[in-house]
Amino acid sequence: MIRSIAITSAGEVHTEIQKADIRTWIADPEGLLWVDLCGEPNGDFESILRDEFNFHPLAVDDALVETHIPKIDDWGHYIYIVMRGALLDETQTLSLEIPELDAFLGKNFLVTYHRVELTIIELIWQLCQRDPRILSKGSGSLFYRIA
Repeated sequence: MIRSIAITSAGEVHTEIQKADIRTWIADPEGLLWVDLCGEPNGDFESILRDEFNFHPLAVDDALVETHIPKIDDWGHYIYIVMRGALLDETQTLSLEIPELDAFLGKNFLVTYHRVELTIIELIWQLCQRDPRILSKGSGSLFYRIA
């Protein structure tokens, strides 16, 4: 699944940004674009990360292979972050599954990638749709809510 939400400097919210428009959105220093990738890695994910966002191939490879310990890499105009967290199952008990969340955090964008659906991502996504002010506070604030 690939989904996106963006806000302009004027406060206009757009959802489901087309792949061809990603570069236009990240070229706007006053807006914010969040792209969320969920599921097994595929060619579309890799193309978005490498071709549209121009992330370093090593960072893309790291993101698409789920074998990393938590880390932060500074790539200059963005930071690559690997996080892990325990899942709650339907009975609200901790699961032994500890999924990975990869994030690319730039001044005016956030890209998240996870193989399984994560409750926190879904909650923040829905919150952003209901209250665009969350997006208007910037990528750092958005990432803080997720982390």
